Amino acid sequence: MTDQSVLLARQPIYDTQQNLFAYELLFRPEDKGDMPDFDGNIATSRVLLNAFTEGDIEKISGGLPAFINFTKELLLSPPHLIQSIS
Repeated sequence: MTDQSVLLARQPIYDTQQNLFAYELLFRPEDKGDMPDFDGNIATSRVLLNAFTEGDIEKISGGLPAFINFTKELLLSPPHLIQSIS
């Protein structure tokens, strides 16, 4: 894995009554110029890695559910998750 800073963003998800329901966790490179260089598999892998190793997921999500987008490839071939961040 390359040594670069990654920012973890969260986007609110609201229910039909406009109450905060959950957050979607998003990948953001610290250097915004790097964004085109990342594919969805790497972005998802980094979100998972950072959400569960760099911080407290309960604190990150405020105790609410946290959603993460997965690519079809990661869902069908989970070992790619480990390969894409190595």
